[in-house]
Amino acid sequence: MTDEIMKRNWHRMPSGLVVYTKDCLKQLIEIQIHGVEPRHDDVEWRSGRPWTQVETTTALFPSRTFAVSSPSYTGLHAVGPLFRLESPGVAVRISWMEFPLDPSVRDDTKPGAEPDVIRLTLWPA
Repeated sequence: MTDEIMKRNWHRMPSGLVVYTKDCLKQLIEIQIHGVEPRHDDVEWRSGRPWTQVETTTALFPSRTFAVSSPSYTGLHAVGPLFRLESPGVAVRISWMEFPLDPSVRDDTKPGAEPDVIRLTLWPA
């Protein structure tokens, strides 16, 4: 992984997109699919906290479908749900709302700890 990818926290693949997080054990992934570019919210709606990072890129999904997966899966788990798109080429806004990793501020192993939020907003490119 290059320094640029580490700084951006995402990487466009020939057909797909990889989004990186900062090793939080609890993550909430939100998918929004629109017909046109929607307005961007300045804050994450559940917490009211501002987004930690927002990036916009393009992605290509030749089958006009995609699924979310995790590197922690062994490959034996079912992939899903399957998301369908209007076109194979899309714009993607990636919004992260990550909590501090300082253990004195947060311990994501404790019950009730809030998850990091990653929102993927897609619309035809």
